Amino acid sequence: MNSYQPLLEKYNRQANSYDRRWNIPWGRSTMEAAMQSVPWDELGLALDVGCGTGLLEQAVFSRLGPDQ
Repeated sequence: MNSYQPLLEKYNRQANSYDRRWNIPWGRSTMEAAMQSVPWDELGLALDVGCGTGLLEQAVFSRLGPDQ
């Protein structure tokens, strides 16, 4: 077992409920505000560095499409 295994196991357990914490009114409002604050027409590329479970990435992908 490598030294990261306990951490990976912990994150795997938390992933089951992580998105539910954001699927509440203030979480949706925060996501919407973040998406509205980006100047999408001026943006050439977007990079998601993998923080979280992918909800923001899905929102960006639906806005920009697969080529961005």
